[in-house]
Amino acid sequence: MRAILVSINPLFLQRSMGSDNDVWNGVLPLYIAASLLAGLAATAWPRLVLLAGLAGGLTALQATTWRGWLFIYAIVLSTLLLQAIASSARYVRRARTPRVWRSPDVRRVAAAGAAYYVATDVMMRLGGYEKAYLSALSMFRGDDVAPAEAATGRAS
Repeated sequence: MRAILVSINPLFLQRSMGSDNDVWNGVLPLYIAASLLAGLAATAWPRLVLLAGLAGGLTALQATTWRGWLFIYAIVLSTLLLQAIASSARYVRRARTPRVWRSPDVRRVAAAGAAYYVATDVMMRLGGYEKAYLSALSMFRGDDVAPAEAATGRAS
């Protein structure tokens, strides 16, 4: 609901109307976050994976509209990592055991992170991107993130 309210906000629309991709840069991160949060709240594993995968697909879509998409990608991955660490710490404190993989919360966050990571990579490759986004360090190398068409010099 909040994503819809932001996307129809008159101030947002006034700034975005007539520009090339500002609407996408405002709305897609909200849908990415909403998909991940809905996935993490899901009671069934298939729904969690599906919604985290949807967030990965939306991230790949944002990559086609904005070269700064890595910013959102890094925020999502960092947030999931921090959530896994926080869930692990809570479990260790509560259960008094270092076996954090037994925690349902840790497993859910790890599954969501893995589904998001793989879905983003698969959708990027299907979209014509040649870079290997399964390499966690690839987003920090500063490589060009243009699609394959731009790398070969063909017009898109």
